[in-house]
Amino acid sequence: MDLLKTKISSTYIDHYSHVGHDKYQVLIEKAQYKFLQRRVASFREMEKTYGLRHVQRAFHIEYIQPLYLNDKIIIETEINTRGDTSFTFIQQIKKKDVIVTKCETVYVAVDYNNCKVLMPAELKKKLMLKI
Repeated sequence: MDLLKTKISSTYIDHYSHVGHDKYQVLIEKAQYKFLQRRVASFREMEKTYGLRHVQRAFHIEYIQPLYLNDKIIIETEINTRGDTSFTFIQQIKKKDVIVTKCETVYVAVDYNNCKVLMPAELKKKLMLKI
């Protein structure tokens, strides 16, 4: 599991004075990129190395409690492979050790014609590394 610690800045705040629903994905993706960098590389590097792209197929989020300006949060990120062509990020945002948001994001491996392709065993192994 990877942890990303951050503080909510004004760029995430909407007109209701809390983090806007459209900004959660930005927070979530920052943690995903950190996770990938530590194990494999960026999505762009995976494309260069393995000749495949990863497109987001599904994004599910559960808002349990709102986040506000200057909240200090931790985003926990792990990965779960679901099949031969996809992997899933499982994430939680915590504030003061309390889960405030849960998220699941599914990425599917595709070729340059946007057809599903098998993920190489080496890549799947790297994605599942416990660091």
